[in-house]
Amino acid sequence: MKRINSYQAVASFVRGFFEAYARGIMDAAIGGDDFQKKNDPKEVKQMMLEHYGEVNQYFFDIMFSTLVRLNYKSAEEANERMKKNFESMKQADPTFEPTMLDYLRIACKSNQLYKAMEAEYKRNFTWLLQGKFTSIEEHVRDYTHGILISLADEPMAIHLLVRIIVKAYAAGLKCGSKEGTQHQLHMPTLHGMLLNNVNILLNEAPLKGDPEDPVALFKEACKNEEENINVLFNTLNDAMKELAEE
Repeated sequence: MKRINSYQAVASFVRGFFEAYARGIMDAAIGGDDFQKKNDPKEVKQMMLEHYGEVNQYFFDIMFSTLVRLNYKSAEEANERMKKNFESMKQADPTFEPTMLDYLRIACKSNQLYKAMEAEYKRNFTWLLQGKFTSIEEHVRDYTHGILISLADEPMAIHLLVRIIVKAYAAGLKCGSKEGTQHQLHMPTLHGMLLNNVNILLNEAPLKGDPEDPVALFKEACKNEEENINVLFNTLNDAMKELAEE
């Protein structure tokens, strides 16, 4: 089974979160298929500024459990570490109360990976506040590369990335919707993001296939590995079912 460097996975996860969250807001606010308007830097910038204060909480809600699953063999192992860390911090400072950042630091397991995640958060958010989504080339050139500390199996990394994208997109739709209205997931947006971000995660290079043939493109993004393709679509179906039940 092929494996992925944790830095590569975390960078893809953070990028996927921000793209999905922002596109959810755009789809709710603009609606329909006006691709040009939805990608207009002025519109993107305006929407991100309007929802600036909500990003942190959604990022934490979606990324904490994802990072625990990426970096630990089990939730128990993460809980154990959390308990130890927080207890020793409380001994040093009785007023200590863990913040979202303390939890994320534990989820990242190593300080280097936490710093990389923090840098990716700032980088992706800054791009969006300038009204831009990063291209594959920009992402691969600029993300925080690091020495291999741990490796994730490709299917597991795909599973986690797909869940991030579906959840962050749904969160963005919710944020961008007016009170009392509910927006349906726009499947072309969702499929486009899954294709793009899974390809970034696994290949770190632009797709070469025929843009008119989505099936072939998804296969190429998944390195023509049947297991990867199955994991992508099974996870998508499960995540959509979960959303429908919420």
